[in-house]
Amino acid sequence: MPERHDAPRKTRGGPFFAASPLLAFIHIIEYTISMALDTSPAFGASPRWELYRVLSEPVRLRLLALAAEEELAIGELADLLGESQPNVSRHTAPLKAVGLVTIRREGTRAFVRLAREASSDRVVADALESGK
Repeated sequence: MPERHDAPRKTRGGPFFAASPLLAFIHIIEYTISMALDTSPAFGASPRWELYRVLSEPVRLRLLALAAEEELAIGELADLLGESQPNVSRHTAPLKAVGLVTIRREGTRAFVRLAREASSDRVVADALESGK
């Protein structure tokens, strides 16, 4: 007779509560801290290294330079950059996260432009020049 394997026991509260109450508590604290720190920051609210990390990608530099010239839709940016729309959206997200660009939605379209306070930073101004 084949050996019977019981299905794993389902616990109330999901996978974090299965191991131990201490691990569950640690996960809850980590989640709470991450949610407290995860806001849409204004420019300069992110650590400086995050700005350098975001600006290290050449596609993002070109995207930032185009967004500084005028407000463009994701599709227009994709055409100008020679990238797919999903790829442009993926590159736009980190720029928005550090407060370099703002995104305005109109129906199903998303328009990207440089944040007002971003161009006053010397590093960003240099990035805009190198992205042209």
